[in-house]
Amino acid sequence: MTKHYLKYDGGRSREYEGHKIQKYTGDCAIRAIAIGLGQPYKTTTRELCDLAIEMGSLPNEKSVYEAYLYSKDYKKHKEPKYEDGTKYKVKELRPRNYIASVRVRMDCHMTTVVDNTVKDTWDTRNCYVLNYYTKTKTN
Repeated sequence: MTKHYLKYDGGRSREYEGHKIQKYTGDCAIRAIAIGLGQPYKTTTRELCDLAIEMGSLPNEKSVYEAYLYSKDYKKHKEPKYEDGTKYKVKELRPRNYIASVRVRMDCHMTTVVDNTVKDTWDTRNCYVLNYYTKTKTN
């Protein structure tokens, strides 16, 4: 179970040091994927943007980030539910490492769990998991 939270922007502030960065940028897909893959924020941004252009879409569109995650050997898992139909919260899900799409009020957000710690710009442990992605192969 996910017990910890670490405020982390995926390296965005470090890689864009000296630039004015808005607090809320709508970059949750880029940030969550960069953290989950353990790769630089700019690399993730560039690769997602290139794929989005190729697909005629935007980098934070589900079809784009899913194609990207599949290309990185990630598998999608459907919305987890208990036997009684109750949905799981991020803090209740068992995998130690995953990238998740979560419900925030009426919107969706992406967050990442690494070694049972939510790494995001805000604490998503009490959000309901819509679906999640785990690495299928280990190097």
